[in-house]
Amino acid sequence: MIKRLFYKPTRYEPVIPADSLTLSPDGIAGSIHAEPMRHVLIVPQSTLDEFGLTPGDLRENVVIDDSSFGGLHELPSGTVLGLGDVDIRLTIHCEPCPRMNPVVSDYRVLKDKRGYLGTITKGGTIKLGDLVVPKGVRYEAIPFDLKERILWYLDKQDSPVPVTTLVKEVGLSVSYCRVIPNVLRDLPKAKAKVLFAKDQAPT
Repeated sequence: MIKRLFYKPTRYEPVIPADSLTLSPDGIAGSIHAEPMRHVLIVPQSTLDEFGLTPGDLRENVVIDDSSFGGLHELPSGTVLGLGDVDIRLTIHCEPCPRMNPVVSDYRVLKDKRGYLGTITKGGTIKLGDLVVPKGVRYEAIPFDLKERILWYLDKQDSPVPVTTLVKEVGLSVSYCRVIPNVLRDLPKAKAKVLFAKDQAPT
């Protein structure tokens, strides 16, 4: 069941509570733009209880009671959850970052517990009290590990892709562009599929 709802009109500012949210394959109405892999962040109430957090502290969009189907974080990537009339494909666990330090003792304690990111595959309006149920549908799983996820994505590409495209498609912010060379340091075949600024011809 949906217990709390939030939207994010401004990056890095507190989320705003709502009684309902309108979702579409483009994202959440009224929220900042998010890449498809990160359309929505779902957090179980059990995570908030475990760490003594207030709803919204993790900048989530949806707080759910997942007791009816087991732990949210235990569901495989690719699982489709039905929230009311909306369908969401679970993509990757949300990676905690140092911005979480004001609400927990050490952001790293939230690893694999900060919530599940998802892509909206069927839009509609969700509201407090709506049921949350696995739909029995599975898409391809997306690796949680960053290096594995990058390799998974690059393996699907027929030609090299700009590093800015790569980071967005694997669910990262553009600021991660500078660390990709280090991630791919020992993977020359994968690195050859990424176009960095120095490789691209001026326009």
